[in-house]
Amino acid sequence: MVNHRRRSPRAKLERTQTGGRQGERPGQPGAGEDAPKLPADGALPEFTYRRTYRLNRRFSVEFCLNGMQLDVLWEPFLPNGRKRNSLLPGYRNARDHFLASLGVNIVVIEL
Repeated sequence: MVNHRRRSPRAKLERTQTGGRQGERPGQPGAGEDAPKLPADGALPEFTYRRTYRLNRRFSVEFCLNGMQLDVLWEPFLPNGRKRNSLLPGYRNARDHFLASLGVNIVVIEL
């Protein structure tokens, strides 16, 4: 299950207090975050793993994996219309990079 939601103003404040994520290139993971260590059997453990990707100068997307639930947080808001269509290739690349960083085989079905 994937939940798309807008990032809260509090999260933005926390991000700026921790030094922010300046200097990231579009489609690249946030600085200082390492891939999680998974068990040898490939099962996903109960942990929270998150990475932020910049899609362009204005929009970024953060993927949060908590157990078996994947949340997607958009900043500053979830785009629609033409803007959504222009960001879709970058979103797909970021999503694929995030899922590949988990080290397990995952099938993505877009509807």
